[in-house]
Amino acid sequence: MNLYKLLVVILCVPIASFGQCVTLQISTNGDWNSSNQNTVSISSDGNLIDSWDMWGPYWSESYCLDPGDYLVEISDDAGNGIYCGNSYSNFINISLDNSEIFNLDCLSWPYLNSDWDNQSVNVNVPDPLISGCTDEFANNYNINASVDDGSCEYPSIGCTDPTFIEFWYHNEISPGLYEIDLNNFPNYEQGDESLCLNEMNSGCTDQNACNYDSLKNVNDGTCEYPDNFYDCYGACLSDIDDDGTCDELELSGCTDSVACNYEPNAEFDDSTCEYAPAGYNCYGNELISGCTNFLYAEYYDHTIDNFGVITLDTPIDASEDDGSCITPLVWGCTDQNYFEYDPNANTSNSPDCINLLGCTDSSYLNYDPGASVDNGSCNILAVPGCTNIIYLEFDT
Repeated sequence: MNLYKLLVVILCVPIASFGQCVTLQISTNGDWNSSNQNTVSISSDGNLIDSWDMWGPYWSESYCLDPGDYLVEISDDAGNGIYCGNSYSNFINISLDNSEIFNLDCLSWPYLNSDWDNQSVNVNVPDPLISGCTDEFANNYNINASVDDGSCEYPSIGCTDPTFIEFWYHNEISPGLYEIDLNNFPNYEQGDESLCLNEMNSGCTDQNACNYDSLKNVNDGTCEYPDNFYDCYGACLSDIDDDGTCDELELSGCTDSVACNYEPNAEFDDSTCEYAPAGYNCYGNELISGCTNFLYAEYYDHTIDNFGVITLDTPIDASEDDGSCITPLVWGCTDQNYFEYDPNANTSNSPDCINLLGCTDSSYLNYDPGASVDNGSCNILAVPGCTNIIYLEFDT
């Protein structure tokens, strides 16, 4: 018994601590009433692990076995197997992890008590199944794995030359024409020049562009396009009247200047002219004939004096010009007593006449205190003295 306990410690502790050992259990009732005892032994690779006699009451031994091949032997010196007489139910049972792998008893038929002097049982404890990557070429290869679980990870292999299409994330949008993302690339861990297939040649790849280049395979956004309605050379795509203005850009509308909807920029009359009813203008107002030019005197209610000076009143609000605009208004100072007097002017506002002409010398009798510009009219010098003839001091 001491030997068994010692062996259990040596064999089981290192394996059991990882939960990987397999339990071998040998049970017997001691071969009661047998004339001799049977011996049970367990060994591995010819090395005895334990041995004991089937003698006495019910007996059971357990072993925690590492992976490997073991031999369990039952020997009988008398050569008569297990005793099964007188209704004895002797047995020996061997199980591996609670699964029976061997049994000798007196309940089976025929009784296993034939003459034998040795029974042997081979026991195989397989290596524990360890899942993982079993491919030694994978990044996460597990040398201890016995079952491949599909978790292998491989180094990314690809084109690492940025001058090739395959270096970048790309899509082939048509044969030989690619769309690439210059901001992102796979960043392969391992380069393979054989995977660099298409050298990148950037330019305009749109056949509708003016600078299309059939030799380019990547569009770099430099395509140039004509303006609407023009070709790449600046010529109209459609110009029926050959006037240099594209048909789509030629303005159509009413070309009659007396129509209410006259369009002065229209090049083609589209028969849309609209006219005011007789006696009314385009705004629905009743027509009043007269001068409609505010630069003429006839535009206003007005009077003309004997000197041809025009005094204006309110406009007459004529809505239809009848050709009565005759007298042009010439603005300026029309008063000859002022320095600013303009002999050509026929209409004056008060700000036009500013500086009054007159005698500005107070030593003369005809001195004019309101005059600001002397016009040489000072001619009677003032002489102090008595001017009343009834007085003695009267001075002629």
